[in-house]
Amino acid sequence: MKLIYVAGAYTSNPLKNMEIAEKASIDLIRNGFAVFTPHKNFYDYQKYEDVDYETYLQIDFDIISRCDAVYVLDNWNESPGTKREIEYCISVGIPVLYQSVFNARDLLPESVSENKEEEIRTEAIKHYGKPAQVLKCIEELAELQIELIQSLDTMVNEENKPWCHLHQIEQEARCIWHWTQEINPKDITMYDDIQADKVVSELADVSITTSQMKKIFTTSDEFEKVKQAKLSRLVERMNGDGDSQ
Repeated sequence: MKLIYVAGAYTSNPLKNMEIAEKASIDLIRNGFAVFTPHKNFYDYQKYEDVDYETYLQIDFDIISRCDAVYVLDNWNESPGTKREIEYCISVGIPVLYQSVFNARDLLPESVSENKEEEIRTEAIKHYGKPAQVLKCIEELAELQIELIQSLDTMVNEENKPWCHLHQIEQEARCIWHWTQEINPKDITMYDDIQADKVVSELADVSITTSQMKKIFTTSDEFEKVKQAKLSRLVERMNGDGDSQ
């Protein structure tokens, strides 16, 4: 059974917020999850003045590190503590699942369902626009290229085999990355269907090779954990109505 940490506002209105957390928690339990609800765990603890807020927050971080995911309630914007919990999750790769996006029945023990992932990707395209997402892909591919080159450079150096062209390719990848930061997506239009066919062909190649990179650099479980955290961060940014990714 997967363990879910329920995060949301508390101190702004303890009784009301605890009721909200309780309803969300029982919904998760009914759908087959184990839950930890800090609203219940620390209710009325503020009367002990010798224990400060930061101590409770560090305890929360420690508990979160043992959970499979964090379920963020819709009132999270009212809570500085929840925002810090989200930041902590992103830093350590714990999946963050937003109540506004995921109902309890949409959560699977292993990960977010494929259908839900597709919804997030579709919503991101609508939210930011196709040109912006193309630029984002170029940016991410450049970052991947840089990291792959650096990892290969390390292996080459360990074997004492010079390969100076790697440094030149890395600089070119960095130039591409900087270019993506300078371009305004609103100034870009999409290519025609002929170009799309060429992109699809290269995408197939990238899909094959990146699947091989996953086998080289990580495990399926670890990759899935990081991917879920990235999807949750994307949802958070869209919920915040930010223009940047």
